[in-house]
Amino acid sequence: MVSDGRGGTGFLRRVTAPTLALVVVAVTIFMTLTTYRLERTGLYFDELHQAVGAFSWVGRPTEMFSILPIASRPVFNMPYSGAIKTTVYGLFLRISGRPFSIVS
Repeated sequence: MVSDGRGGTGFLRRVTAPTLALVVVAVTIFMTLTTYRLERTGLYFDELHQAVGAFSWVGRPTEMFSILPIASRPVFNMPYSGAIKTTVYGLFLRISGRPFSIVS
């Protein structure tokens, strides 16, 4: 670092109190807006598309996300994605008897 001859670096000597206050306020506003209710962002499509086919295990088959059904059970959710999670979750719903929910 290059000293400005007054005991500090040039950059830090040029930062004024109003500039620093503005930066602190901007960072505070940004952090407040981006972290408010962070846990409530909602669900995304890629997290739920495998749950739709799981309903076939509790007597509610659907054609949505069931590319290759065998005995109304999906084998593929997408042309490139097998229905392993769908089957595991469907069996969980069937064995436990619990209804579908976001936390189940």
